[in-house]
Amino acid sequence: MCLPIIIGGVRVGAFTATEAGAVAVVYSVFLGLLYHELDGKKILAGLKETALSTAGIMLIIGAASALSWVLTKERIPQTLTDLMLQISPNKYIFLLLMNVFLLICGMFLEGNAIIIILVPLLFPIAMQYGINEVQILMVIIFNVSIGCITPPMGTLMFVVCNETGCKLKDFIKESVPFFTVLIVELLLLTFVPPLTTGLVTLFG
Repeated sequence: MCLPIIIGGVRVGAFTATEAGAVAVVYSVFLGLLYHELDGKKILAGLKETALSTAGIMLIIGAASALSWVLTKERIPQTLTDLMLQISPNKYIFLLLMNVFLLICGMFLEGNAIIIILVPLLFPIAMQYGINEVQILMVIIFNVSIGCITPPMGTLMFVVCNETGCKLKDFIKESVPFFTVLIVELLLLTFVPPLTTGLVTLFG
C-alpha cells in the first residue's frame, strides 16, 4: 500500500523523490500505531538510530565539502584540466579513464562524498573536451550508483545484507550477472551520447 502512494505522489508532483522518503516514514508509523506494532519505546529507538546514522552521514558530507572547497581554492580543477588535455586530446579516452577512476572510488567512498569532491574536479575537464553536461553528469551518477553495491565498502551492499541476513560472499556471487549488465549500460551511456541527451535535445 505504501509503494503506490509514494510512486503516485512523485508522479503527480505532490512531493519530490527525496520527500517521498519522509512520506513513507510517516505512513509506516501510522500503520505501525494502527496495528499496534509500534509503541513509544520502539519509536524512540528508531529516532535514536536515525539521528546516529544522519550524524555520521553529515560528518562525511561536511568533511567532503571542506575538501572540495580547498581543492577549488587551490585551482586543482584547472591544473587537472591542463594535465588531462596534455595526456590525450580524445574525449573518449578521458571518459574511459574517468569511469575506471570513479568505479574504484565507489568501492571505498560514500556516494555523496564522491559527488561533492569529484564533480567540481571532473566537470570542468569534461567541458573542455566539449562533452554535453547532461551526459557527463549522468555518467558520474551511474558510476556512483554502481559503487553503492560494489565491494568492499558498498553502502547499499551492507544495507541489503544486514536487512536480509545474506552473507557478503553470497551477495557478491549472485551480483556478478547484474554487475556485468550495469557495466555494459555504463559503456553505452558513455560512448553513445544520444542515450543521455536524446530527450533533452528533443524537448529542449
